[in-house]
Amino acid sequence: MSSLAPATTDRVWVTELRLPERLTPKEQLARRRREIERLDPMVRRQLELLGGMTSIRVAPPTVYDALYPATPEIGGHWTASRSAFDLFTHTIWSYAVSLAFDDEGQPLRFIVDGASTIESDGIDEAALARALAHAALSGPLRTTAPHAFTGFGL
Repeated sequence: MSSLAPATTDRVWVTELRLPERLTPKEQLARRRREIERLDPMVRRQLELLGGMTSIRVAPPTVYDALYPATPEIGGHWTASRSAFDLFTHTIWSYAVSLAFDDEGQPLRFIVDGASTIESDGIDEAALARALAHAALSGPLRTTAPHAFTGFGL
């Protein structure tokens, strides 16, 4: 049996939204930051060696300051990119390397994103080099966009 009674008019006012503390333990985030800082020189070195990417720029690592619900295992990432400007368009080629952690906050594997996504079999330099080489077979992610006559169409 259903009721056609009107909904209550009591309102709940929210003045501040916070994630529960258990989702962002400070110790786990601090450990992830330390691990990313420890692995940074190795990852940067491997990204700079990517074949087929001349004039590559490797950005400093992005360390996540929260455990995001969609990807709680990822603690941060590095990005290597190159760009080119033509008369009417610009193109950016890029690879991203994310560092995945286990439930105890220990680094588990690298995830390399380019035109394809490849997971490494460990966190040592050889494992990252193999994953990058495998990702390079498909090439980098490529994005091209116009920067002239953007409102003009035929």
